[in-house]
Amino acid sequence: MNLRMRVKKALCTVAALAMASGAAFAASPSQVYEEAARNMMAEPTGEYVLQVNMEMPFLGNVSLTNTIDMQAEPFQMKSEAVAKVLNNTKTVHSYVEQDGDVLHIYYEDSKADNAWKKATRKLKSADPISKRFHGDHNVLAGVKSVTAAGKNSYDVVYDASRLYREGDKEKWAADGYKKEQAEGFAKVLQALQKTGDVTVNVTVDPKTKRISKVTMPLTPQMRAVAQEVLAESDASDANKAIMEQFIKYSEISMTIDCAPLPKDADLTAPKEVKEAAVPGTIPGSDDAAESDKDGAAAEAA
Repeated sequence: MNLRMRVKKALCTVAALAMASGAAFAASPSQVYEEAARNMMAEPTGEYVLQVNMEMPFLGNVSLTNTIDMQAEPFQMKSEAVAKVLNNTKTVHSYVEQDGDVLHIYYEDSKADNAWKKATRKLKSADPISKRFHGDHNVLAGVKSVTAAGKNSYDVVYDASRLYREGDKEKWAADGYKKEQAEGFAKVLQALQKTGDVTVNVTVDPKTKRISKVTMPLTPQMRAVAQEVLAESDASDANKAIMEQFIKYSEISMTIDCAPLPKDADLTAPKEVKEAAVPGTIPGSDDAAESDKDGAAAEAA
């Protein structure tokens, strides 16, 4: 064997060894997803665009786009939700600010010509809400599998059996939820469990090692929840039959795009919003309603 052939053979051997060692040390899909999820929890500041698309009989495409800008510390959040149904478009804005152990919420009431309202919620501590994301959380809890799906995306399968377990209602009651609310949560989660495991497509930015996009087909889950709500309603049998057909032929999907918070983002509720806001309530929150009543009484005094 001449020198040239020996050199070529040696180079090929080195290249093969390099490729083999690189493959050995390459992160698995599960490791890539785990690192990205941990990075998102460690630094949740960013802009999140939630897009929900529904195809419904008679109505065609119904969409909801919610752009959420969030700052971890001090905790502030700004939201713009745009709903489109047929030729109608409705936009609602809101702001959330943490002040010690009090959360201030300013929002446009879509049922009152988008009049600004405000509500407050007492927190358990003055620690920034973002701290709840920190810590050694097991981001793989409930994850059955993670497989590569091409172009830096991964199919993540979540275990539906973990959605609801015996004893959850008691835990919710301890957290202050009413019995009716806990019963409602349980029925919805149990209905979701029956649809089976949920597969979510997650895209990871290889440079930042953060999640950049999440795609979720939710048709089976939507139908299960809608059927549960319909079963509990007081609608007549005839109307239920119509609604069941409506549910059967409706489809829904959701995407979440994650990006850095724009440098010029201002998440503070404007002065004119705070001055115009009248006492309101946080939907589903009784303590907020009482707090707002107290605030209204104080203003009246």
